[in-house]
Amino acid sequence: MYKPAFSSLKRFIKRDTIDISEINKSFLQEFETHIKNEPSQRGANRKFTLKEQQPKGERAISAYLTCVRAIFNKARDKYNDDDRGIIRIPHYPFKNFKIKPEPVTRKRALSVAEIQSIIDLPAQNGRFDLARDCFLISLGLMGMNSADLYFAEPEKLGIIIYQRQKTKDRRRDKAELRIRIETCVATLIEKYRDKEGKHLFSFYHDYSNMKTFNRAINKGLQQIGDKLGIEKLEYYAARHSWATIACSAAVGIDKATVHEALNHVDDKMKVTDIYIDRDWSVIWEANRKVLELFDWSKV
Repeated sequence: MYKPAFSSLKRFIKRDTIDISEINKSFLQEFETHIKNEPSQRGANRKFTLKEQQPKGERAISAYLTCVRAIFNKARDKYNDDDRGIIRIPHYPFKNFKIKPEPVTRKRALSVAEIQSIIDLPAQNGRFDLARDCFLISLGLMGMNSADLYFAEPEKLGIIIYQRQKTKDRRRDKAELRIRIETCVATLIEKYRDKEGKHLFSFYHDYSNMKTFNRAINKGLQQIGDKLGIEKLEYYAARHSWATIACSAAVGIDKATVHEALNHVDDKMKVTDIYIDRDWSVIWEANRKVLELFDWSKV
């Protein structure tokens, strides 16, 4: 999120550098307005006319300003020395400028019946099949992100070991996760296996980068959603669905286990986690229970 945030900031100030003294309450208010009014820079939106372009969402406003605050705080930590009375950055605009919290994420979980309808879809070709298969692979691997599918290394003895791309640089454990490949998704994994053995999947041969890969999946899922009557179907729904189904009465997995399976961090347990070796079999068993709800015979 830092890269798009500071790209937007540079477009706002119309230069590549800024003195930290310039960042005050008035500046932040004006930058907030800029973010609200600036069209989204994502994908095809940049090709449309100004009237056709879609604005950024509320999440971007909160996230971009949070990035600016984080860098501001790091600068204060680096250049101020309270113990010696050296205060090079005395002002703190975020005391009086409050960043609005991110809006609640739209619920994207599908029902068991909707997922079964995706499993039952007959094979077609191209993007349609890629989208269906990657959605099901993600579900079978506890909501694995498209970036992690793209970069995943070959499994070892039926276990996929990877560091989550989204958070590996922000965590002491490198956001490592280990997933046992269940029989029901093994066929799909074999279908896309990298014959060269560089990665687990061959997606990098067909797509130059992770973004084009993710875009192709979501375009295919739009077609699938239209066909099945599932509104706004997108790849991330696999992750939301896995978590929701795991917590449902039909499966009954506790939230702590689901939290761990999604590779999230519990701030209250950070210190304790340092001393506890993870028992991967707990989340593997949770995954097996979720996947057993479906008939995979059509895969």
